[in-house]
Amino acid sequence: MLSKVEWIDVPDFSFETFDEFEKSRKSIRKFVDRILSIQKWIEFIAEKKAWIDEKKWKCIYKIIEEARTRNNLSKSEIDISWWFVAKLYLIFWDKHLVSLLVLLIESGILSISDNRVNEILIELENKLYATHDLPGVDLLRTRTEIISEWWEKRYEWVLTDNYFDRKDVLLKKNGGRQLRTRERILTDWTITETLTGKRKIWSIWKDREMALSKFFEKLWEDVDIEKIEKFMKILLEDEMNIHDMEALEDILEILRFFVNRSKIKLRSSMKIQGAKVELEYYPWIEASKTQSWYMRPFVEMEAETLEQSEEVRRLINLYGDHIILATDGSEWAFEFDWAGDSYLRFWNGGTIDSRVHQAKERIKRLAMRKMSQWYFDTFNI
Repeated sequence: MLSKVEWIDVPDFSFETFDEFEKSRKSIRKFVDRILSIQKWIEFIAEKKAWIDEKKWKCIYKIIEEARTRNNLSKSEIDISWWFVAKLYLIFWDKHLVSLLVLLIESGILSISDNRVNEILIELENKLYATHDLPGVDLLRTRTEIISEWWEKRYEWVLTDNYFDRKDVLLKKNGGRQLRTRERILTDWTITETLTGKRKIWSIWKDREMALSKFFEKLWEDVDIEKIEKFMKILLEDEMNIHDMEALEDILEILRFFVNRSKIKLRSSMKIQGAKVELEYYPWIEASKTQSWYMRPFVEMEAETLEQSEEVRRLINLYGDHIILATDGSEWAFEFDWAGDSYLRFWNGGTIDSRVHQAKERIKRLAMRKMSQWYFDTFNI
């Protein structure tokens, strides 16, 4: 899908002084332009971009300098590559934003994640729900069977997702783009933070079928793209580790990007025959279509192929007419149970109404309490 440009050397973008910073950011922009000029088939251009003028760059450098002093930040061990840059552009369509992210990696505020999400260009995922007519699909029993026979535990933790956008909803309304930070809290209070860029493949209208066909060429078989889209959500996604969240949020605020919505959930993640299966629960969300009057847990699956997804679903007994298969995001899960709005919605980062922040901290405390009581070992539908 992406033209190989392995012969292009990645320049040294490191910097210490402001003059070196200026040289580095200009070199990064030239590098981004060069990579994209070789990917001639990429014709997606955002109508509105995150413009960064000289005044903003000076403010950004000041924040980076303070973050480096505060945290003794160093450059990531994973080097930036042409693949990474081209993939970021496919997600964001914005050279300014891509160049900024590369610069933040060089500064040490971000680093390229070694998560397997970055090993491929496109991801296939779906969500599984028990029908309301037959709510007896026992996910607890299913999980117990998985543990005893095919299960490889990955993690269990509380996730807090913050979605950033401008007041004019620049990203979401212009190509369905997402810029999300995620805080992961384990029961021992270990915390990791990541920045994720993602976009659904359906927003690539002009070259959508060609892009998918090229991706699936590696399977050495004819692929029914319409069939895959019917059963699996197709995503472009990339993830970076965050080493100073405060600095990152300050820099995004300079570009007028604020947290416009948040959500908090519990997740138990497993690996089964190469597929990723995750049991998810949103605490404290009232739902009028469930027996408990609260939103039920559901299963999210990520697989490399449609066939793998079907095989694993049959293996763990989440297959048949009593299972609803969804290719939409979490919003569909809330609608399915007739749940209230699970998102905490902000205005310019919540600076107008502090009650939203208070509600967020309250839900997070509840989620941690449930997780510390081993929620996924004891819950019932």
